[in-house]
Amino acid sequence: MHKTVKDKYLLQLAVRKGLVKVVNKLIAAGIDVNQSSEDGVTPLFIAALIGHIEVVLALIAANSDVNLAESNGVTPLLIAACKGHHEVVAALITAPGIMVNQAENNGVTPLLIAACKGQHEVVAALITAPGIIVNQAATDNGITPLYSAAHQGHHEVVAVLITAPGIMVNQARTDSGATPLYVAAQNGHLAVVAALIAAQGIMVNQARTDSGATPLYTAAQNGHQEVVSALITAPGIMVNQARTDNGITPLYAAAQQGHQEVVAALIVHDANVDIADNNERTVFHSDYQVSDEIKNTLALVSSSQPLGSGNNAQLYIDHKLGGRFVNGLSKSRIFLKVKNLIYTTVLSSVRLSGLASDPQAALPFLPFEIWLHILDIASTFWLNKEGKIDSPLGIVSEVVAANPALNFSIKSSSFHGQWPLTAAGQKIESITFKKDNINSNQ
Repeated sequence: MHKTVKDKYLLQLAVRKGLVKVVNKLIAAGIDVNQSSEDGVTPLFIAALIGHIEVVLALIAANSDVNLAESNGVTPLLIAACKGHHEVVAALITAPGIMVNQAENNGVTPLLIAACKGQHEVVAALITAPGIIVNQAATDNGITPLYSAAHQGHHEVVAVLITAPGIMVNQARTDSGATPLYVAAQNGHLAVVAALIAAQGIMVNQARTDSGATPLYTAAQNGHQEVVSALITAPGIMVNQARTDNGITPLYAAAQQGHQEVVAALIVHDANVDIADNNERTVFHSDYQVSDEIKNTLALVSSSQPLGSGNNAQLYIDHKLGGRFVNGLSKSRIFLKVKNLIYTTVLSSVRLSGLASDPQAALPFLPFEIWLHILDIASTFWLNKEGKIDSPLGIVSEVVAANPALNFSIKSSSFHGQWPLTAAGQKIESITFKKDNINSNQ
């Protein structure tokens, strides 16, 4: 067959329309199947782009050059992967001579673009292809397929990739050192974070190389509470690991941004409120511009700050157990309850007198239920901005009446100040528990 410009465009037109019979006739007539446009687009590229699987199979059978790229280095396999044409991809990766890792001009491979676009069926096919390099990164920034999928929140793709033989789950960008877990945490992609935490070999504390920020830090800073909760329960997590450039911890970052629920979650898991940054400042320093509500919450577990530093009102609760004085409380246990009260200023008004240097040692002498009732009593009132009683949340007598089995009593005296008051206008002086209701083994 005499090949003319007309024949050239006839083949391209037939390919675009998916007219496989016409394509086969042109092939049988001897047309050049590798003919290309000025920008290097071949018939196979067009078929792969549109997703005409029968045309693709016909062109492959006609010995089309499956690796011939257009002017930007995009191959038929790469464009099919980008568009999510998994049948076309499956056909191409079995074609003789296929180069499954051939990248476009900026180093993006078929697997990388498929991961970026969330094409999980294509990704599943590509990772089975002979010779596939699952960790091959873009040349300009070192982004891997796993990183790209994590960044975009494509949890189905991430789930596929972390099972691929040889996958390096901690491989970071070359420009910043950010890992797949870091970028997923940064963007609040909970499902991706959960999958990566469960991946074999994951390093949950691996930090960026430019700043030292960890996945937990960026999640806390951005207020991604569910992601923070997932990370702080991950094996080996270091909740106090600070940035290397400024020494700011996840707790400080969350406090500065006003993320109250994140602050509470971090304290539950023993975040240290007294760590100083690289300039010897703690979170209570004025430079951090932390709200009084959060400062008062943090002061509850601080060894260096008085409670109620932003409010003069304080509630002092003393308790005795059969003559044995207990001076402490587990930070994590108190905040299991306190985190639900954090939106009120009641936390700025709660103080346990004489906090023990080792609260954990004192905890076994007091059952957890009783601490919950102490906090119920403490939350009986909240304060307005002037520190005056604003509205009752309940009354102490109801708490006692509802739990007679606990057998505790409240000692109060006449008091005409602002706080702390019972519903009867009296100051709470102490709460006493009867010895026979305390199980010292709890």
